[in-house]
Amino acid sequence: MKKTFTFIAMMLLAGFAFAQENTYDNTRRTVLFSEVSGPNAVDVKYYMLRGFTETKRLNIFDGRNYNSLPQSLRNNIKFDAVFTAVVDSMPTRKQKDILTGEMTWMSTCYVTLQIRDPKTNAVLVSTKLKGSGSDRNNQDKATNAAMSTLSVDLTSFIDGYYVVRGNILSVDESKKQKAEIVTINVGSSSSIYDKMKFNVYNAAGDQLGRIQVKEILGSNRTLCKVTGGSDTLQKAFEAGEELRIASRPLGFFSELFTIEKKTSAIINEPDPDCNKLHTVLYLNAVGNSMANKYIDDMMMKKLYETTRLYAISLDAYNNLSEAQRNSITIDGIIMPVSGNFKTKTEKSERYNTYTVDGEWVFILSDARTGKVLYAEQTYCSGLSTESMEKAFERSVKDYNLNYAIDCGYPIYTSVLSVDQSKKNKAKVVSIGVGKNSSIYEGMLLTVYTQDGNGMWSEIGEVKVDKIEDGKSTCDVKKGGEEIMKAFDENIPNRIVTRPKSFLGGLLKL
Repeated sequence: MKKTFTFIAMMLLAGFAFAQENTYDNTRRTVLFSEVSGPNAVDVKYYMLRGFTETKRLNIFDGRNYNSLPQSLRNNIKFDAVFTAVVDSMPTRKQKDILTGEMTWMSTCYVTLQIRDPKTNAVLVSTKLKGSGSDRNNQDKATNAAMSTLSVDLTSFIDGYYVVRGNILSVDESKKQKAEIVTINVGSSSSIYDKMKFNVYNAAGDQLGRIQVKEILGSNRTLCKVTGGSDTLQKAFEAGEELRIASRPLGFFSELFTIEKKTSAIINEPDPDCNKLHTVLYLNAVGNSMANKYIDDMMMKKLYETTRLYAISLDAYNNLSEAQRNSITIDGIIMPVSGNFKTKTEKSERYNTYTVDGEWVFILSDARTGKVLYAEQTYCSGLSTESMEKAFERSVKDYNLNYAIDCGYPIYTSVLSVDQSKKNKAKVVSIGVGKNSSIYEGMLLTVYTQDGNGMWSEIGEVKVDKIEDGKSTCDVKKGGEEIMKAFDENIPNRIVTRPKSFLGGLLKL
């Protein structure tokens, strides 16, 4: 698929522009996704917004959420760009499957995405996106599949437009004169992500090899494995050449099987006020009008039940006096965006069966900067023999809000003392957070220790049992021997929230 001339020129020059400029801006861009027009605009906007959050490269605001924010919060957020899109066409047809010979619904979604200057609204770049999907029996499912695969082109475009640049600092591991592991001067302060890929160039702009993120160690330090040109990179580094890097799009199948993991940077560089009780403003769900009410009801109920933060709805906030609003410091914003919800009613002689299937995106952002703290796409399904309303309620009721909060606002602390031990194994420990923090009884925390090179390794797990002033008592669930040894030998340790999940959050408990 052809891109516009502007984007083609941009991509061709991306690999060489850094050779002329050694000052890089790799910060995560904050973007307003303003509007989408054309056929199926609401659903296309949902799938595109979902794709933007999946790239982990952007702080993204849906224009519908942003426009409902109080002016005082809008003043805090500075946008680097405004995105708009037009759905050019959505052709859907039946054709014979090459492999099976069966007739299959085939759908294609063509979209023009434009990036505009937030001050002048001038178009900076325009590009064509394409998504394709199919389904043997259902035309709507084929259309939904086409819209959902727009994220592949989106990821490629974002990685190409917002290029991350830097330098190789050191070759850390090599074998037979071939570089295997290197350290680069880009880290958590940029929009880098796990398994991100880079091309490596010399000062003249000649490509020498390829590397891929292995572990983010700090704000400006990341370990990468060499995936191409290992002998050339080794020779160039030994010769004292400057080795420059520029990000390149992640392949579709690599993206498909990427599991986000906690990095040393997250453990090593906590936010100074991370442990306080945050106050968040809940914005009503936007998107699919059928689902919004049920998402709002569920979210407000769970927000009022959680002990992890204070929450206030936008309606309640707007009803406060100016003096009352000024007395509240809003730290975070929760913005749900609902997508493709489908309903079905099956009638029988005895009763009707109502079914709801859908998906929505949860976004938690920092109210002071617009930074996305956590974003998650959720598929949901509900069934009822009472009513469609009950089916909707059941489709969203099991959302694990505490998991999302634990990811967005993790606790950071350390072991103060080992209070009980047996056979050189810690059984009960005290940690350095207590009342006036967002810790709660039963909370799971992971224990890490740091080696001489600044690397953090997981050694155990504790569970909060009793919360006191300035400290909490925890039962050691795993790693008692390692925790005891680290404490006895004064090895630096850190404790970080462990969300109750399996396989990196793919299956939340």
